Amino acid sequence: MSNGFKLVGGTAGYNKLNETKDSNNNAKKLYMFHQDAKISAVFINKKTRLEGCILPAFDSSMDKMDTAYKSGYSPYRVPNMTDPETGCPYFSDWFMTLSGYNYYGNGKMNFFSPKSVGCADPIQDIRDYCWKLHNAGDTTYDYLLNRPEKFGDPHGLPKVTQLTLLNVVCPATYDKDPVQGEANRILILKSAATDRMFADLNTPTPNGMENTSGDQWADIFCYGDVTNPASAIKFSVTQGKLDNNMDYACLSFGQVRLNGMQRVLSCKRTEIDPQFLEGRYDLTDLDNIIYIPSYQEIVDMLVQDNLIPFELISTVCGEKAHVRRDSGAVTDSTPSYSDRAAAPAPAPAPAPMPAPASAPAPTKVEESLYVTINGATEKMTISQINALQDPDLPVYNGSSWASAASFPWYKVAPAPAPAPMPAPAPAPAPATAKAAPIMPPAGDEKPRRTKEQEDRLNALNLALMKDEMLDAAEINELSQLSRMAPYIG
Repeated sequence: MSNGFKLVGGTAGYNKLNETKDSNNNAKKLYMFHQDAKISAVFINKKTRLEGCILPAFDSSMDKMDTAYKSGYSPYRVPNMTDPETGCPYFSDWFMTLSGYNYYGNGKMNFFSPKSVGCADPIQDIRDYCWKLHNAGDTTYDYLLNRPEKFGDPHGLPKVTQLTLLNVVCPATYDKDPVQGEANRILILKSAATDRMFADLNTPTPNGMENTSGDQWADIFCYGDVTNPASAIKFSVTQGKLDNNMDYACLSFGQVRLNGMQRVLSCKRTEIDPQFLEGRYDLTDLDNIIYIPSYQEIVDMLVQDNLIPFELISTVCGEKAHVRRDSGAVTDSTPSYSDRAAAPAPAPAPAPMPAPASAPAPTKVEESLYVTINGATEKMTISQINALQDPDLPVYNGSSWASAASFPWYKVAPAPAPAPMPAPAPAPAPATAKAAPIMPPAGDEKPRRTKEQEDRLNALNLALMKDEMLDAAEINELSQLSRMAPYIG
């Protein structure tokens, strides 16, 4: 999910966000998006001149196989969920925030961290190791920990940063982009710009300001729903100022001005063309859109980038990856993240095998989702989830957890045909003593949550939606509570 971004822009044809003019650097390249997705991405800096519109979230209540899904959308807020920190309704999933790196190393690469999906990150592993040495009095690798004095010099072991991705429609900012006019792109913001955007969108509507947009949210919040396709507000790039007086690039949606005695919102509104709605990218798709490199891929890059000493990489990462000086180049045929993340470190290359037979025709890959079973989170296909026949199974929809039965693809298996009635048994011989009564079987009705349990379940789900890490006990508790019947007050 994902500050001084240097404007680089993506390109639909070239599709290498981290392209650099340093042609002498042969380090393995890492990418933010799958190369065959042809993503045009936009970064901003203080010199960027850009106008565009943020596109709305997909309608999560619709089946992705529905032909109308691509044009469906949801409001920018979730009315029935309130952020305890701001007191405002939660934003819907029109954005995705991931951990990542901006202009990393000698290769000036942009890529997401495996920490985004709960996996180990070799850069952070090495950083933690060097900090332990530092705290023990060994300052050998402090130069890798320290931020470089000169802007633009590579930082060997930076903290992972948060990058926020938004579907937008805007012109190109990169002169080699084959489409220079308005097109579907992904705008990437760093944490300061993201915080500024949230603060602006949470600004209440001033007293005396008339709502002329027709958007009901504008009665409460100054800018209303900026993603509303019928009346979207265009953003521009402006400068903000941090507490340390440093400038940074951020978005502006307009200003409130006085018109006589009345306050008015000075902004640019537009109607979104349906083609741009249909052109939105699924920011939750790890297999086709978002590319998260494996531990091994990052290690190979670090070796070839030659910023961190080879011996240090080998010492820290040797148990989780093959650390070799002859790391090969990234190919276009790298497996999906779900496959790469679960794969062990590669074994030495085997002897050449006979030429394989021609590959069969490609088959359609079934969508997979994260589920929680007995306190453990794993990825399952929709068919596997349906086979469990557990309507209360917690399933992650990309932004929150919900029961399996709440999804349109969930199917209840038909009840089995009743077995034929057996022939009546002959009447038993009369007994001299009356037999003891047989106790009726215990009912199989699920236990119902108490008020305290219902509040606890809501608190755990809220923590997940805020991307807070739950420990094993909390995940198990969430699973158990989700399987119980709802509380009835």
